[in-house]
Amino acid sequence: MTLEKDTILSQLKSASEAYYNNEEQIMTDEDYDELSSYAESQGWLKQDSKVNDGAKLDLNNVIVHSIPMLSLAKAKNKQDLLLFLERIDKSTDKLNTYKIEPKLDGLAISLKYDNGTLVGVYTRGTGTQGENASHLIDNPDLSITTFCKNVPKNISEVRGELVCSKADLLYNNEQRGENFKNERIAAAGLLKKSELGLGYKAKLDFVA
Repeated sequence: MTLEKDTILSQLKSASEAYYNNEEQIMTDEDYDELSSYAESQGWLKQDSKVNDGAKLDLNNVIVHSIPMLSLAKAKNKQDLLLFLERIDKSTDKLNTYKIEPKLDGLAISLKYDNGTLVGVYTRGTGTQGENASHLIDNPDLSITTFCKNVPKNISEVRGELVCSKADLLYNNEQRGENFKNERIAAAGLLKKSELGLGYKAKLDFVA
């Protein structure tokens, strides 16, 4: 049985909103990718871009990214990867070398600097707009020891991922007295709730 366009887009939108707003997962990553690929092959996602814009922002706390924080594209097979490498080499007019590393399932954030000193932290949000999360700097409850608080003065921004390791998840669960469902939800929940104070000590990592 073939699902109608509106049904598929509605399912994708609900799953996207649950993921980006840290609600209980309603679709596995594999199922989402399969359904999303089908919708994309039908040309439906281009007509309904809000499916991929699941983040809900606090409109009183929004900033605009000077350069959009785009999401990663997927390579589904060897040919996709070869085409990506060819496109990059052509656009840079040279042969490039690459470093392969695991994809981190956390929260993309931007660190802003003034004269080499960290002055602001912002979430990815929708990619073009994010939320001010500068309460993470020197937060009394939430320790992020890997934050780059000082950088060379010619650097104005560092982007990366805010993540919760398995070891930190165990620590955070113990301190909280209640278990987070998984590492990503722990990172998202601690980011949000630490603004008003957690009432316990917690740890996260930043990977630039």
